[in-house]
This record gives sequence, C-alpha cells and structure tokens, in this order.
Amino acid sequence: MSETIPVYFWLNTYSNADLGFWVLEDVKIPILPKSINSLLHIRGKSGRYDFKPDIDSRDFRFKCAVKAQDSDAALQALFRTLAGILLNPNGSPRTVNLKFAMEPDKYYKVRMDGEISPSRFIYQRAGEFKLDFVAHDPFAYGSYHVFENTVTDNYVVVETIDNDSIGTLESLPRIVIKNNGSNTIQWVRLEILQKEG
Repeated sequence: MSETIPVYFWLNTYSNADLGFWVLEDVKIPILPKSINSLLHIRGKSGRYDFKPDIDSRDFRFKCAVKAQDSDAALQALFRTLAGILLNPNGSPRTVNLKFAMEPDKYYKVRMDGEISPSRFIYQRAGEFKLDFVAHDPFAYGSYHVFENTVTDNYVVVETIDNDSIGTLESLPRIVIKNNGSNTIQWVRLEILQKEG
C-alpha cells in the first residue's frame, strides 16, 4: 500500500501530489516581500528625502522529495512532466499560478527561479530537489465577485452592494452598464459610498 502524499500547493491545476513529490519542512513563504527604499540625500540638508518605499518581488523556496518510482524511466517521466508545466513550448520559463492548500482562494503569478537539479537515489528510484519561484508581481490574486441587477423600466432603483476587501490593498469595484433592448434608459446615476473605518 503506497503512502498518500499530502497536497501542499498547486501549479496551475497540478498539485504536488499529482506530480508525485512531497514538500519538505524547509520552505520559505514570506508574509511580505522586502521593501525597496527610495531615499535622496541633499547636500547641506540633514537626513534624507523619503520618496516612499515600494515592494520588491516575492520569492518562494521549497525543498521537495520524489516518492520511489517503479523504474528509472518513471522517475525521469515525472521530472519531464514538471518541466513541461514550468516551461513553454519554446523552452522559456512560463508564468504559472501558485496556489497553496492553506489558502486555496488565492494564487500568485510565479516563474521558476534558477535551476532544478535533483539529487537522485539510483537504487531507490527517488530523489530530492529544490523548487524556487519568483513572483515579480508580489501580490496575491483572488476570484472576482459579480453582482448583477436588471432594470426594465425608468424608475428609481436603490440597491446597496457591499464590496468588502479583506486583503491588504484597496480593491475598487468595476462597474459595467449595458443598455440592451429597444428602449433607452436615461438619467442613470451611480453613487459610491465608502464605509468609515
């Protein structure tokens, strides 16, 4: 009976379990990437002028272990499958969605960073390797929430839609108005209110 591999993350639609490897304890998942300070020293002035910091890229580092395979060919096929996910048909690193099991409603847009050079245990047909990614866009993405309202006549519609952002960035709504049908609805007024706090 084979041991079940726990799911730690997905690369697009493939989990580490689908690809046949464990994620070991030695991982790096930063809460926030490092900041990039933009400072200017003006001669004759004390201190520095602060242009406000920006956020740098976010790095993810994983140490992985491949479960024992039935043959050397099966082990090589596993690595080829992983390479096919991380590279495009031209052989260049492609951007993939990295999603964690601990936060399955969010994902990062990452590319492989550096080489993948597994240490193979020949007689066990297994191996260990480091899997490093960089998210040059350091912020997590989530799903869109769509609210629809249909107006069939010229009358006042008062509707409140809560758009609560529980992330760390301001998330403004995107409003699309479509005027379908033979009668044109005029005098559309939208009012966006921001909650206090």
